[in-house]
Formats: sequence, C-alpha cells, structure tokens
Amino acid sequence: MTIEREVTSKVSKIKELKQQLEILEKQVQASERKLQSNATGTYFISLPKDWCESHGLKKGSVVTISEQKDSLIIIP
Repeated sequence: MTIEREVTSKVSKIKELKQQLEILEKQVQASERKLQSNATGTYFISLPKDWCESHGLKKGSVVTISEQKDSLIIIP
C-alpha cells in the first residue's frame, strides 16, 4: 500500500504541475518576426501593431531593451 500511495501522490503532483504549466503557457504569448537589415547592416524587427497601440507607443516612442541570458525583453 505504501508504494501505491506514493505513486498516487506523485501522479497527483504531476497533474498539478501540468495545470500550472498550461496556465503559464496561456500567459506567455510569442510570435515569430523576421530579422531584417538596413543599408548600413543594422539588424531590426518590427513590433506588433496591436501590442504597440495597447501600450501607447507610436513612431518615435522609446522602449527599453533588456538582455537576459539568450533573450531580449522589450519594455514599453
């Protein structure tokens, strides 16, 4: 019985972690953007229009770009 309880407990924990993962995946939205370059060789990407508008950004607005390990985070 002890092994059965342990297995049941671990299965329950796995289900709980799966539910938490599903919630986190819904909170994180990702989209792919093509890396572009201009005549001077500078790389750039475009930001989603809806995201910019929802954060009150327009042409000339300044955003902060934070580098964290292998990722860039854009902060309006």
